[in-house]
Amino acid sequence: MSFLKSISKENIDVTIIFQKTLDGRVSSFLKKLGLNVVDANEGEPVNLGKSFNITTWSYRGGDSFCLIKSDKTSLLNINDCVIEAESEAKKVKDKYSSLTSQIDILFTQFGYANWVGNESDRDQRVKLAKHKLDRIVIQNKVLKPSFIIPFASFVYFCHQENFYLNDAQNSPNGVMLAKQLEPLKNNIFSLKSLDCISLDNDELIREQLEKLSWQAIEHWEDLKTTIKPLQIQSKEVVINALTDCYLKYRKRMSINFMFLPQFFEIVGFIKPIKIYITDRDRIASVSYMSGITINENLDNWHISLSSEVFAYIFNNEFGFNTTHVNGRFRLGKDQSIFEVVKFFAVQTFYKNGFGINHPIKSANMLISQVLRFISKKLVKPAPLQP
Repeated sequence: MSFLKSISKENIDVTIIFQKTLDGRVSSFLKKLGLNVVDANEGEPVNLGKSFNITTWSYRGGDSFCLIKSDKTSLLNINDCVIEAESEAKKVKDKYSSLTSQIDILFTQFGYANWVGNESDRDQRVKLAKHKLDRIVIQNKVLKPSFIIPFASFVYFCHQENFYLNDAQNSPNGVMLAKQLEPLKNNIFSLKSLDCISLDNDELIREQLEKLSWQAIEHWEDLKTTIKPLQIQSKEVVINALTDCYLKYRKRMSINFMFLPQFFEIVGFIKPIKIYITDRDRIASVSYMSGITINENLDNWHISLSSEVFAYIFNNEFGFNTTHVNGRFRLGKDQSIFEVVKFFAVQTFYKNGFGINHPIKSANMLISQVLRFISKKLVKPAPLQP
C-alpha cells in the first residue's frame, strides 16, 4: 500500500490493470489515490502497445492469472493460483488456448506464503513446501512451457509471532536441487530484481536466463542468511473495544447476508469459535447467533492471538484472510483450522463483494456452498483396501 501511495505522490505516470471484480473495491481504492486503472474484463485482451496485450481471468478465492502476449512471445503468470491437479491446469489452458497455442515462459509459485501449523508442526511445512514443487511438475506436464521462472513467493515471515514459519521454506537453490524437478531442471530459471531479458526468440531467452539464473540464486541465498525477526511492539486493545468491534462486525455480516450467518450456525454449517486473547489472558467466545462472551476459562480454545490481531480481524473486511496469510496466530490443541476458516467464510464472501448488493450471484454462490457441505456429510469414507 505504501508503494502505491508513493507512486501517487510522485505523480509517476503508470496505468494499473486489474481484474474486474464484483465490488470493484481494489479498483476504487487505486482510483482514489489518483492512479490510472483499467478494469479488465474476463478473457478480453487489453492492448498495451502494437501487437502487445494482456488478458486476465479470475480464479477461485479472488485470485487471477494472466497471459501477456506479443507477436513473438507468450508469458503466462499464474502467480499463486492453486493449480495442483491436471484437471485444474487443463481448465487454465482451455481459457487461453484461443489466444495462443504455446507458452514461452510460465511464471509460477515455488514457496508457501501463509500459516502452516504451530511451531511443533514443522512436518506440515516440509510437506507443503514439497507440494508446491509437485505443482510445478503438474503445470509443466499440461501447460508445456518452454521455460519456467518460479517467482512467488520471495517473502519471509518477519514478525516475532510468525518467524518460525520460515523453517521449511523453499528457496531458488532448493528448487534447482529438488528431486522431483530434476527432469525439468534445464528449463527452470531464477531472476532477481531489475534483471532484464529480451524476448525476441527462445534461443536468445535461454542464453540470457542461463547467464542470469545462478547470479540470482546466489543473490537470494545471500539474502536468506540475513533474515531475522523484527522487534515490533504490538498494540494492546482493551476488552471493551474488542467486544465492540466484534459486535459491529456481526452486524455488518448479518445485514449484508440478510441473517444467513445465523441460519448457517443453526443448521451446523458454521459453528461458534473460542479465541484465546494472549495479552489479555481471556477467552472470547464468538457466535453469529449469540454475539460475544468474554470469560477466564482458558480451556479448549480454537485459536490464540493478540488483542491487536483480534481487533484487526474484525475491523477489516479482509481481516482473517490477511491473518491466515501472515500467520500471527496459533491453533488450539486438537482443533481443526477448517472449522475456523468456515467461521470466517462469511467475511471472505463479504470481501469478494457478495451479499445484498448482488443477490442473484450471491444466492448461487451460497447454494453451491451449502450443497458442497451437505455432499461431504453424506459421502461415507471408502473402506480401506487390503
